[in-house]
Amino acid sequence: MSQVPPQDHDYDKTEEAHKLYYTRHDGVLSTISQDEDIAGFPFSSVTPFCLDRKGRPIILISNLAQHTKNIAERSEVSLMIQADVHRNTDVQAQGRLTYVGHASPVPEDEIDEIKYRYVRYLPAAERYFEAHSFNYYRIDAVKGRFIGGFGKIFWLTPEELLMDNPFDEAAETGIIEHMDDDHQDSMKLYLKHYLNLETGPDNTVKMVGVDAKGFDIRRDGFIHRIWFDTPVENSNDVRMAMVHLSKTARGEE
Repeated sequence: MSQVPPQDHDYDKTEEAHKLYYTRHDGVLSTISQDEDIAGFPFSSVTPFCLDRKGRPIILISNLAQHTKNIAERSEVSLMIQADVHRNTDVQAQGRLTYVGHASPVPEDEIDEIKYRYVRYLPAAERYFEAHSFNYYRIDAVKGRFIGGFGKIFWLTPEELLMDNPFDEAAETGIIEHMDDDHQDSMKLYLKHYLNLETGPDNTVKMVGVDAKGFDIRRDGFIHRIWFDTPVENSNDVRMAMVHLSKTARGEE
């Protein structure tokens, strides 16, 4: 469940695609099979992901996995991302996005930052390193195909789909730590007011990321997106946006 970001009355395909792309953290990865029996056929597997500071998907995959072997030979992949589908829901009526691009290992000098970010979003990943050899891969966009419903079908360029994060690692970490240490009540208020999620003393709430359009809160293992009313560019903008969200939630604005 995610808050719907504010938008103009005119349909904005980029904004609609962002509603989905920046609220999901799992998808179906399709690679080109290199297995001799099915060489050249699409091969699909479920994979979690997070986005880097350029908005590109980061996946963590085992060297022993078939999709990793496929990528080693052919970098062309697609990542299909779909809105939550509930029982008795028409799956074709739900939004979905196919992200098409090239997958390649994350450069060694970026591993520490990528790991820090990935584990914030997907903390269960830490145990993967105790088993087989896992490595981070980035998918660079070539094109995106967004379907938002009847008559809402668009191709998206990388420039339309991806969004640069205005915060470097240090700035983002500072915002996260400040919210986690000093504003637990505010984050619980956001979840209750904007997403109708009650949060009691037994629920763990933690901010995991912030970008130009909003921020992500992990509540008991699930990530929820809260959108700013207007994009932010710096830490002061974030502070003002948070105050506005709080006042609105309390009925003070």
